[in-house]
Amino acid sequence: MFAGDYRQNLYEDVGWEGDLDLCCNSIGTNAQGPLIYSAIEDGLLQLEYLLGQKIICNPAFPLCDEFLKLLEAAKEQQPLDTKALAILPHRDTNDWFKNFVARNKWRVVRRYPEGTKLFSEPSHANGFALKRRQTIDSGEVILACEVKTPGKEEHKGHNLEKEIQECVSFIKYGYRPPQ
Repeated sequence: MFAGDYRQNLYEDVGWEGDLDLCCNSIGTNAQGPLIYSAIEDGLLQLEYLLGQKIICNPAFPLCDEFLKLLEAAKEQQPLDTKALAILPHRDTNDWFKNFVARNKWRVVRRYPEGTKLFSEPSHANGFALKRRQTIDSGEVILACEVKTPGKEEHKGHNLEKEIQECVSFIKYGYRPPQ
């Protein structure tokens, strides 16, 4: 779960709060919004229900490419009403990341350097293993990105690759990276 202060700062940066968490766990303990999709509902199959929503997406890192394309499709179908924010690892050696940058459909909101304690472990809701939330190290550079509105004047000439290289802010929201 993206730690509360970081999440609130991110919402202030983009100017909206998420109302749908596309990559929540099945019991909702890491929810970043009031509406959730988990692996049970398979968020990747929910395109029609994403339209017009303010979506937060912190996908399992191996699924980043699929979720990014889904969010782009939702934005293209309802460009004015649909908003999406993705929390991603900065992995410029991975093909999915290179393709994500090449499509240039996102803008960097915030960039968190390696070692930033961005995530908290969800509390266990089963009553047996209750523990306080503790922040954990992200383990790598994390980016927070908002999908752009197609054709919007402020995005003309925008270059995502340049933003990443210049360490412009990015946002990431998500799961504990693999050890």
